[in-house]
Amino acid sequence: MSHAELTSGDLVSVYDVACHAPRSGYVISDVTAVTEVVLLRRGAFVIDACGKEMFVDVGSALVLGPHEEYRVAHPGDDGDVFTLLRGAESLVEEALGSVRGSARRLVPRQSLVVGLFTNSLRSACWDPLEAEEIALLLLASIGDAFRGPESSSEGSLPKLRSRRVDRTRALLASAPASPWRLANIAREVGCSPFHLARDFRRVTGETIGTYLLRLRLGIAIDRMAGGEDDLASLAVESGFSHHSHFTSRFHRVFGLTPSTARSAMSRPRVDDLRSLLSPQPSNNRYAGARVTAL
Repeated sequence: MSHAELTSGDLVSVYDVACHAPRSGYVISDVTAVTEVVLLRRGAFVIDACGKEMFVDVGSALVLGPHEEYRVAHPGDDGDVFTLLRGAESLVEEALGSVRGSARRLVPRQSLVVGLFTNSLRSACWDPLEAEEIALLLLASIGDAFRGPESSSEGSLPKLRSRRVDRTRALLASAPASPWRLANIAREVGCSPFHLARDFRRVTGETIGTYLLRLRLGIAIDRMAGGEDDLASLAVESGFSHHSHFTSRFHRVFGLTPSTARSAMSRPRVDDLRSLLSPQPSNNRYAGARVTAL
């Protein structure tokens, strides 16, 4: 695992983290030193913490408290990439509430800002005050996802059916750019397409197609943040049928075109990030969704 420190301050520090672990079950336990907020940009993992298992995938935020023991398993072969915020427990609790040992799914705009913010810190020399300000605005932005009680429909499902949904998420997260079809997915997890589609939405709150779109857009954002400028090739390699398909879906989800987002990534401006982090009217079904516990 590689950690690149992007900024360090008295209030919050930000890291760009890449885990290259292959597909595996749980590895040796580890313990957090301070409160950590994990913002996953690519890949997926399963974490056992605070007496529960959680499947964490692209567009998710995970909070671990200080001195938290945990262990991680990887459902795919490509590891994962995430932005890590470390701060005082009181600071994170003020922004998010008492949510240690929990995870939520962010709205798409927040996921986009995570990529922009991370790339901006990587590619530009920021004033430490500006970096801390944006990090705190990002925490405030994702706070809405953690407000309110956790809820899930999986408790009403037989355990076998709930596990099939978990296996479906792991399967798709391990190869999101593949040309998946519902019949193929159902065959892989040993379930009828009808029951799988129904149970997946019941447990996750989104359709299989919407979930796969979120994973593919996550790949695209992360590669754009890494310097990719051939959007036509990126579209196909991320699992979209062609450039216009990618552009249409990207605009529908984020409210701007891929070329506009790529331009913002290549010319990072603090004011752009402040604007994106300002409160947005939203009826997006992703807002505040809980990351399903296994």
